[in-house]
Amino acid sequence: MEYFFEMPVAMGFAPGTEWLVVLTHDGLTVVDAKTGETLADEPGHSGNAEGECDPYPVSVVGIGPLIGQRIPVAGLWGGGLKAFTPDGWQVRRIAPNWPYEGMVLKVPCDRASSESVKDFLVVKDWGSLRAFGFSDSGQSLVVASEFLSLWTRD
Repeated sequence: MEYFFEMPVAMGFAPGTEWLVVLTHDGLTVVDAKTGETLADEPGHSGNAEGECDPYPVSVVGIGPLIGQRIPVAGLWGGGLKAFTPDGWQVRRIAPNWPYEGMVLKVPCDRASSESVKDFLVVKDWGSLRAFGFSDSGQSLVVASEFLSLWTRD
């Protein structure tokens, strides 16, 4: 699935769920990665708790079904999402034509020390990656630059 969020700033999966929290300059949204359903949307929400002012968030306060929970995010100001799944999938940043960046998906393999080109899949070549990574279960993968792409599996 591809979602269009106007300039996603930061995003992250709520721990233990497939719910993706997306922060933009316009507000905060929660999307169910498995169904594509928008669970909550608050225009103007900065991701901060009331009375808090963090101009460079690497976590946000949830809305809707995640109200009150602190969600770790990654994006323009740092942070990080999971780069590995429990069953061996991996994502890595590449920049063979710097300053243009891309992301590769490494498939699980049984070989302990060898890495072959055929073990990798270039997912997409972007101009500038903002964030990418897996949900806790490894069932969902998000990649964001000027737009956001989201893949899920069973």
